[in-house]
This record gives sequence, C-alpha cells and structure tokens, in this order.
Amino acid sequence: MKHLVCACLLIVAAGMNAIAAGQTPAMRKGISVQLAISSKASPVPAADNANAWILAITAEGKMYFGEDLVTPENLAAGLKVHPRDRDTKLYIKADARVSYAEVQKALKVARESGFDAPVMLTAGITPVMAGQTVPPKGLVVMVDPPAGSDVIVLQSAVDRRAQQVRIQNQNVQMSVLPNTLEQLAQGNADKRVILIKASGNLTFAQVVDLIDACYAAGVKVVLAPPEK
Repeated sequence: MKHLVCACLLIVAAGMNAIAAGQTPAMRKGISVQLAISSKASPVPAADNANAWILAITAEGKMYFGEDLVTPENLAAGLKVHPRDRDTKLYIKADARVSYAEVQKALKVARESGFDAPVMLTAGITPVMAGQTVPPKGLVVMVDPPAGSDVIVLQSAVDRRAQQVRIQNQNVQMSVLPNTLEQLAQGNADKRVILIKASGNLTFAQVVDLIDACYAAGVKVVLAPPEK
C-alpha cells in the first residue's frame, strides 16, 4: 500500500509539473477532448491556472490527470493524500461523446477524495472566433445531496434517442422539462435539489442537457451513480 500511495503522488506531481513547466494555462495544454455544449455554464477562469486540478476523460473512456494516464483506483488514492488548499476544486473535462458510466468513475473519485462539488467543464453555445480568448466554462454539480435537502428524483431513459424522462415517477417530455422542474421547486427552492439518476448508456452530452434543464429551473444538481 505504501508503494501504491508513493506511485500515486508521483503521478499527481508529474501532472502538475508538466503543466507548470510548459508555462501554459491548463486548458490550453493537456488532453484534448470535444466538450459538451451547455447554455447554462458559467465562466470558471481558475480552470486556466497552471496548478488547476483537471481530470480529463476521452471519448474512449481513458482518464488523465494533467497529461498523465491514470486509473480511477490509483488516482483516488493519490488525491486523498496529496496536499491541497481547502478551496481547491476538481475540474472534470469529459468528452461529449463518452458514456456517462465512464464519467461516473471520475465522480466516484471526487466523492472518495473529498470533492463534494466538482466542476464539469463545458463549451458555451456562442461560437468562438479564431484568435479569441475566452475563459473556460463549467457546471458545478454535487456528488451527494446536502443534509436536510428536499430531493426531487429525475430519472433518464436508457435509450439515447428517447425524448422523455421520469420525474417523481411521472413521464415528462424533454421539451417541457425546465418548466416542470421550476414548478416542482416553487415554494421551497432553497432546500430542493435534483438528483439525476442517468443511465450509464447515455452520452455525457445528454447528461449535460439534463443539468442545463435543472439550472434553468434554478435548482441545484446532484449526480447519482448511473443506472445498471
């Protein structure tokens, strides 16, 4: 176990050193992925810092910390023991095409490592002109419902082509999902959270669509393990 922890520390340190040595913002150097598009993501300029903790997931499901290929198991062990500030955030840069089941592995690492609100990096809907510099954007999600919260369960369909989801055991069309969530959140919005139980067969882009709908309703989001 001692050797495993040491190896994990070397992996994490190497990833950070590789970013710092390039003197390049983390989002401009590292593993390239096709980001999911979000209409509700907010700027997260800190993700461009040289010491930002960025976990990338490719379309094939490979996981990288910085530029180093890692497994969920050794990364989790390394993140637990690696020194960090209380305000350090974990940014997850997942490819839009990767299955949600692979993204959930990263969320499990976040939960086990004490990151209760990782940031899912996304692209904005506004086209970026050549040479234009814009800060990265992301969606903050929780990995567990806060104590005392009023949980609304949103369950996605297994079929990637389905345009329906289930909320509190009722079928709802995706086209009216934001309005439905807004109505459910009325009167107790501060304590209500949406627990998204998405099928692992969905793409990450489809899960981002669900998160966007929750954001549009002004409700916080918790991502549950994927359905079997």
